[in-house]
Amino acid sequence: MALNNAVNLVPTISGTPGQIAVTQAAGSTTATLALTSPFFNSAQPLFSAYLSSTQSNVTGNNTPYIIPFDTELFDNANNYNPVTGIFTAPVTAKYLLVTNVKWQSGGSPSTNGQVQFRTGFLFPCFFNPLVAATTTFLWSGYAIVALNSGATARVELNSQGGTKTASVIGDGTQRVSTFSGYLLP
Repeated sequence: MALNNAVNLVPTISGTPGQIAVTQAAGSTTATLALTSPFFNSAQPLFSAYLSSTQSNVTGNNTPYIIPFDTELFDNANNYNPVTGIFTAPVTAKYLLVTNVKWQSGGSPSTNGQVQFRTGFLFPCFFNPLVAATTTFLWSGYAIVALNSGATARVELNSQGGTKTASVIGDGTQRVSTFSGYLLP
């Protein structure tokens, strides 16, 4: 953009969401740039939460348990609910979901167990067989998922073949059970 020698003809830069405009002091717009690709900003969906205390006897008898990662480290766009453990996608896009779950099978041996992302589709990790009456597991996993606006994602633990004695281990200091998500560009 060429500037003339006139006094006070300094261009200004302004814009609206998704657009930047360069305007001459005389009022004529000389350039407009439309922003169509996703740029990171503080309201972009990005969250991380952990389970602050152990949730005892939540599964073992084929009862799926939604893990309520109840303490948020951050949640830029308020799309994660720490009471329910559910993330709600604000826009249709691809998201990266990551979890670490430490759980214990309890006093009753289970025949198998699984930790899974549930988004409308299932992304499971199976443990089969679980032979010991009390066994501790740490599962780490991730998935890139396509979510429509308003769709939800959560982490579930399900253990089968025993009684309801399996627990999810939570700890506010070590943060051994976590759930995080991010809108991919």
